[in-house]
Amino acid sequence: MDVVELKRRIRLGVFRLMRVLSAPLALLPPQKGLIVFTCLTGTDCRGNPAPLYEAFRRMSGFQARWVTPYRGNRMPGHVWWLSPKGIWYLLRMEGWVIDSRTPTFFPTRGKKIFQTWHGVGIKTMAGDNRFSPDASQRRSLARDVESWNLFFTTSDYMARHFSHYLGIPMERIRVTGYPRNDVLFDERVRERARREAERRCPVPFRKLILYAPTWSRHALSWWPFSEGDLLDMQRVLADHEAIWVVRLHRLGVERLVLPDPPSGRRRIFRYEECFGKADVQEALVATDVLVTDYSSIAYDFILLDRPMLFLERATEEFAEEQGLVDGYRDLLPGPVGGTYEEFSDYLVGALRGEDPQGWRRARVLPLFHRHADGHSTERCVREMMSVLRGEK
Repeated sequence: MDVVELKRRIRLGVFRLMRVLSAPLALLPPQKGLIVFTCLTGTDCRGNPAPLYEAFRRMSGFQARWVTPYRGNRMPGHVWWLSPKGIWYLLRMEGWVIDSRTPTFFPTRGKKIFQTWHGVGIKTMAGDNRFSPDASQRRSLARDVESWNLFFTTSDYMARHFSHYLGIPMERIRVTGYPRNDVLFDERVRERARREAERRCPVPFRKLILYAPTWSRHALSWWPFSEGDLLDMQRVLADHEAIWVVRLHRLGVERLVLPDPPSGRRRIFRYEECFGKADVQEALVATDVLVTDYSSIAYDFILLDRPMLFLERATEEFAEEQGLVDGYRDLLPGPVGGTYEEFSDYLVGALRGEDPQGWRRARVLPLFHRHADGHSTERCVREMMSVLRGEK
């Protein structure tokens, strides 16, 4: 047994013990107006729960609490969920806003759970037997789904997608848009994020490329081409006064090894070097060209109507691991660079002000977004208030 597995088993044992010990307290009636918000997708994550948390903090009659599994989270008023306060809030809350699977170490019976999820896109997820053949995992997912009062998503197409692959009834799904994307429509955020990137970045630049791939245990390197191609990419970036900012998934960030070019020729940087600990949605508004693979970040960036490129990583193992839907290529809002030559041609075109296969965005946008107006938080709040007030 390796160390990671040992830690997982210890953590699971602690959670099971806490569930047993807290069961009597869970019989207490929920505290009216106490709403807990939790982002489970990273140490400094904000995600969809954060804008809703900020909205409810401004509303009278509610106690909004940001309860996180990550110590040192930067959200104002955050509470670690295994602290006495965190445990008390989770036991007494009336409502819970989450963005991933429901943590199961506290009873949730009688709580109103609002699921904002953490992505859209082209993955089948656990409801597909090819992706999750383990029957116990599917039963666990079904228990989670049963506890969700409302599920927020971005379009009618995604509502059908989640209903099919997660098994959630359509009558509990609301097409509101994602609150995290409201900042994409705020020009003040764009100006602030761009200025911050220019201030932090070690070299001046005219164009900013954000590379944000999804996680895969089959991708051993962030760069899918040869070392020689990587050197040539440094030249391409310098010729067009561009920088390449790498933001890996939190599960693969330890694999990030950047090249060490001659002094003055460095054009590839870590995310933290240019954006610090800024939320990725703020980085998106400062980005000129997005490069990704099959991450759902592409379907957030599409709202900005800017060029995006895709790197080919759909090996058989990757496609099986990610659970890519059939026909996923038709759903990509940009061209795929299968070879370095192909990819670099697309990138050079985008840096010159062209829009490689921009027609893909126009075709895909209405499929993934019903709303593109920056008011998703308001729609989610109205739906939550309806449930909290007991309205049909």
